[in-house]
Amino acid sequence: MHFPAGASWTRAAAALAAAALAIAARAEARLELSARSGPALIQGTLERDGARVEFESRETAWGAESRIRAGNGQVMTEVVVDEVLGTFVYRVAGVEISPNGEGPDGESRRRTFDRPEAELAATEIWKSLVDRGLDPASKAMAALAANLVGYEAAAQSPLAGDDLSCLGCCGPGCWGCTGCYTQACLAHDLCVAAFGILDPRCNSIVYFAALSAWCCVGVDLGGLC
Repeated sequence: MHFPAGASWTRAAAALAAAALAIAARAEARLELSARSGPALIQGTLERDGARVEFESRETAWGAESRIRAGNGQVMTEVVVDEVLGTFVYRVAGVEISPNGEGPDGESRRRTFDRPEAELAATEIWKSLVDRGLDPASKAMAALAANLVGYEAAAQSPLAGDDLSCLGCCGPGCWGCTGCYTQACLAHDLCVAAFGILDPRCNSIVYFAALSAWCCVGVDLGGLC
């Protein structure tokens, strides 16, 4: 039996084969944790195929904070949570994203997320740390989960395939799913799938999606959870 070359199953099979080859050819990521790392402090580096990221997430006296840096030391994204004042700060490329969607312009966001370091952070940081036995329920990991929400552009959307099990998971796509599912992260996944990560309509949603990661450490944020 002959199938036309343009048949949908052929295209799907080719796409799956290409993805499998790309994953197989990719070098294994190498994680190095600081000797000081523990439940309240997660600090280390991750390297793969010449790309390198540095990360630090920690509990503080007032809440928690998390930073992800490129190998050159440039801060790509940052989260600062102050539970005493009730404030949440999320920065991309050094510019704060506000609840009404104001923040870095599209070009700054593109330069931040369209780079090998961003893909490395999106696909490997969370999985590598959980594999090492770090507690996903700690505040330090919650801050990291919030920090990774914006990396959706660097990972495949949950709507790109047939497996929708990670739709609504806070984190970049399915590879970077943190296990924390919220309504705000669901809204962000749907917005990105419909309009793209750089669309202004998704800017304010990413702020609330990042904030909603705090739902998974027992903080009641109402409809965001």
